[in-house]
Amino acid sequence: MARPPSDGKPRYLLFDKQKGYRLTLINGKRKSLGFNRNKAFAIANQYNIQMRPEDGIETLLSLSVSKNNDRLCDRLSDIHNAILEREGLSEKVRDGLRTDMERAKEFFTIHPHDIDLGIVNDYLNHYHGHLLGESFNKRLAFLRRYSLMRSIWG
Repeated sequence: MARPPSDGKPRYLLFDKQKGYRLTLINGKRKSLGFNRNKAFAIANQYNIQMRPEDGIETLLSLSVSKNNDRLCDRLSDIHNAILEREGLSEKVRDGLRTDMERAKEFFTIHPHDIDLGIVNDYLNHYHGHLLGESFNKRLAFLRRYSLMRSIWG
């Protein structure tokens, strides 16, 4: 499995100064997506969602909701382990993820489907209200990326 890029690019998307963005397909071939960054990112994300389900959100969602109505905090250890196994994270990123997971375990003691926008705002204000701009957005992206707030973002 490819290591997650540190520059925010979708997995398997490379940039070549002469050829532009190139996506490595599941058959190993590379497809040129041009020089438009936004378009290349959108195409790569959609391709990865459809063609690489093991890298997708469904894997994490299946771990986040169990058949016996576990609370979100009860499932976060499994989600955390799956993330660590699936993604090649640096030690610094692992430490930040561990901190975020501990905070989420402490705060989200309800079923994932009972979480609404107000609860998410309370969480963000409680732990990250002092952050501004990009730092705050990273905390919000953590919630979105790991599907902790499935009932809000689908």
